[in-house]
Amino acid sequence: MIGGAGGATDPFNEGFVRCSLAISYPKLEEGLERMAAVVQKYKS
Repeated sequence: MIGGAGGATDPFNEGFVRCSLAISYPKLEEGLERMAAVVQKYKS
């Protein structure tokens, strides 16, 4: 297994999105708002 347990290439992570929260609160908020807009656009 490349990357070890919990790594980005771990087969158990398939179908998930990996995010880093090591940024300022305003940038985190902006990113979450953008993600919400995409989810709403493709929501069935």
